Amino acid sequence: MPENDKLPVIDEGEENMPARLCPYCKIVSNFSRGPSLSHAQSENTPPNQAGQILALDSCANCRAFMYVRGHADDAEKVCDQYPKIVDEAPEELPEPIRWAFSEALKCYGAEAPNGSLLMCRRALQEVMTDKKAKKGDLPVQLQDLVDRQEITPRLKSWAEYAQVGGRIAAHGTGGQAWGDPDKIWGTMEDADGVIKYLQSLFDYLYVLDVQHRARLGIPDDGPEEQLEPNINAS
Repeated sequence: MPENDKLPVIDEGEENMPARLCPYCKIVSNFSRGPSLSHAQSENTPPNQAGQILALDSCANCRAFMYVRGHADDAEKVCDQYPKIVDEAPEELPEPIRWAFSEALKCYGAEAPNGSLLMCRRALQEVMTDKKAKKGDLPVQLQDLVDRQEITPRLKSWAEYAQVGGRIAAHGTGGQAWGDPDKIWGTMEDADGVIKYLQSLFDYLYVLDVQHRARLGIPDDGPEEQLEPNINAS
């Protein structure tokens, strides 16, 4: 071993860490640092590990362990962690849509963008089923929702991005719709955009409606007329 190369240093001590969101219990909690491995700077240290630590941190709330790679001199700087924080699908979504969108978010959290794009496309198809769109391909079904004033033309164009993303991920075709005819794989940026478009669609179709009904005390099967404000009331 070269003289200027140093072995990693193992620290078995407990150390209180800054509070952060736990990927298990979804609560901002304090963490305790368990065994950690620190890399000293040397010419043989991998560039991405110099001055960093690998550690197991435990959540004070649920006691679950989380792998962390961070800066040895600043506990608040986390370069990577496992499991990653994954957004939750809105509870207001019908179960088939929520299930598919949850899978899309999990794939995105695992940095698997093409899996995320595929499940976004599935979630969109579940919307068509839930809204009883007319038979046909997705553009026909989306136009049907526009004609019935279920969605706006702008939301339709956003939803079409999910269709393109699903085609690229499943078949490696359709890249020209995103301005790149040679595109055969989706990226994290692509998946992020499609997820945000679908979140807007879900908010419009489901989330805001459920929240509005709850605010007014109107049951899910209550008449639509009760949702309109009485602007003539004194």
